[in-house]
Amino acid sequence: MLYPTSPIMPSKIEEIHGPDWTIEMKGERVSQYMLSAKNVDVASAANLPAITLPTSSMSNKDNMPIGMELASITGYDRKLIAVARSLENIILGHEHK
Repeated sequence: MLYPTSPIMPSKIEEIHGPDWTIEMKGERVSQYMLSAKNVDVASAANLPAITLPTSSMSNKDNMPIGMELASITGYDRKLIAVARSLENIILGHEHK
């Protein structure tokens, strides 16, 4: 499976106001932490191997990092890492040594 690491853009450090910090989403205040952890929590809760890759720090107007997560079924850790390395090479445009 391939999906965004987080359903929201990362915040600048000066915008973060502690663990109870909320942000506005679709007209209502929601927990920034719960929203940020929403996608990555699925693989962890299901005991699936997963890895998050950066896509590019230049992919948005604020130059904030964006990540994507790859998850696999249990027992396919090595294949997951191989796919992640291949994607990293494509995304970052270099060969992994």
